[in-house]
Amino acid sequence: MKRSFSFANLIVACAAGAAIGVLCMIAIYAAQFGGFDSYAAARKFSAVYNAIDKYYIGDADMEDVSDAGYSAMVDATGDQWSAYFNADDYKRLQQYTNNSYNGIGVTIVKDAETELYKVQAVLEDSPASRAGVQIGDTL
Repeated sequence: MKRSFSFANLIVACAAGAAIGVLCMIAIYAAQFGGFDSYAAARKFSAVYNAIDKYYIGDADMEDVSDAGYSAMVDATGDQWSAYFNADDYKRLQQYTNNSYNGIGVTIVKDAETELYKVQAVLEDSPASRAGVQIGDTL
């Protein structure tokens, strides 16, 4: 015996398939982006970004604007051990933590009273240490 589907059955099947597809997309979105709270925050960030881009009179580097926003979000957590790094800052951090640096191998601070720069640290086996620079020397 041959069964045939009516046009109404076809519409119901398509609607059910579409509903399942939408639910799958929602589940994928929630897993990928952290749920609807993240979506609302992203929309708000995007709205502010677009307003600056559209209405700001003058030249705004929108990458700097974004980086400042990301940094502010991380800072707002109050966690002293968390920070946002843009690509250039992250590269410098990696060089620093890998003990790869450019320079003479000293850390200096400006003395508020004398307005001279004072050596605060000298890296071991650096050009500065080989030249005899010591902590406390002034420049």
